[in-house]
Amino acid sequence: MKVEIVSVGTELLMGEIVNTNAKDLMKFCKDMGFDVYYETTVGDNPQRLKQVLTSAFERGADMVITSGGIGPTNDDLTKEISAEVFGLEMVYLEAEANKIATKVGFLNRGQKHIAKSNFKQAYYAKGAYILENEVGTANGCVIEQNGKRIVNLPGPPIELRYVIEHSLKPYMTSLIKEHLYTREYVVWQSGESQLADELETLLQRQNQVTLALYAGQGFVRLRLATKQVDETKAIHLLDTWEKALAEILQTRLLPIEALKHIEIKHLPPFRLELNHCEFLQSFFKQACLKSKLVEDSPHQVSITLRQETVGEVLVIDAYFMQQHFTKEIPCLKKVLLNIEKVQQKLYAFLEDISLEVMGHDKD
Repeated sequence: MKVEIVSVGTELLMGEIVNTNAKDLMKFCKDMGFDVYYETTVGDNPQRLKQVLTSAFERGADMVITSGGIGPTNDDLTKEISAEVFGLEMVYLEAEANKIATKVGFLNRGQKHIAKSNFKQAYYAKGAYILENEVGTANGCVIEQNGKRIVNLPGPPIELRYVIEHSLKPYMTSLIKEHLYTREYVVWQSGESQLADELETLLQRQNQVTLALYAGQGFVRLRLATKQVDETKAIHLLDTWEKALAEILQTRLLPIEALKHIEIKHLPPFRLELNHCEFLQSFFKQACLKSKLVEDSPHQVSITLRQETVGEVLVIDAYFMQQHFTKEIPCLKKVLLNIEKVQQKLYAFLEDISLEVMGHDKD
């Protein structure tokens, strides 16, 4: 399947934010076995967006995947322009409006009035297949005409990744036969050429499984990949190659997650209390944050998971230097489905406390 990716947003062209969506969509297409021929970024301009979509199909694209421009503001016109390209009318879906009202009411707690503009997101091209976005208010969609498809996805990266994994991927699975299965690793303190020499026998054996090396700063990233119809066979092949890598590299072979590093310099050691959110243990065991955990510390971080009607809320209470810091992180549906966003906000909260403590020490 020939695919083109279109990122929508004037802020992207102005360099105000980094376009991670294009990267995520390219990886998704690679994993699904789709061929991406072009990636385009266009501003919030209806004429230019229509031109980009039309040109993609004139070049022979079977499907165009867009990100951004499906929110509640007047310049969010991606769904409307997509419908226009296919000659489809826009219709108001009451069921979608009800979802929006529930989500917005939960996120804007304490506010009785829901802005009318939010319900712009309840309009879709007639016959659209809805891609549920349970971590945001804007659902995506797929529209089809004469064997061609346009996929409209939300712009916020966390929402886009959720919709890809939980809505778009299951939908697209029905359209393909072979899937690309991959595993990634990292090897520290090794050069690419040195590692290639060590892995020469495996590199020469590549057939159903490919092994690729990518050089980084002080490390080399390894990627195993195989395209198979049967998942069981793919897992078996990858397991076999992973074992072969481990026999050669032994303890130097690490999961790709080893590249992640968390550091909060000025935060004093503290006691950690997790209530119904023990899954956060792994977050606090990363890098030097782990050294901050001391059972008999006078400082404390307490995190409680609270269930509400349309989602869950993490309530954080932190006690440092005789000060009380608190924060709530509401998540639609489940915290675990928003874990990346939660970890970012939790880290930022601890970082703010760290800076506050640093200022206290200077005083």
